[in-house]
Amino acid sequence: MEYVVRFDTNEDREEEEFSDRWHYVDDHMHEGRAFCNGQVFGYGESAIEYEAKMGKITCPECIARIKAIKKVKL
Repeated sequence: MEYVVRFDTNEDREEEEFSDRWHYVDDHMHEGRAFCNGQVFGYGESAIEYEAKMGKITCPECIARIKAIKKVKL
């Protein structure tokens, strides 16, 4: 289980086109960000309406980026 977020609206308070996608949250910074596009969310960070929870990542872009990173050999 990962920390994931789903966006209900965008910054203009318009309904999000892909509101059924759960994005991996890149939270190593001070604010939460969607891993695929860097969208900032949270109280005082943006006007986006969102839901966050522990769950499964369903965003194809997040999954593709995670797979690409996992290919890197250290």
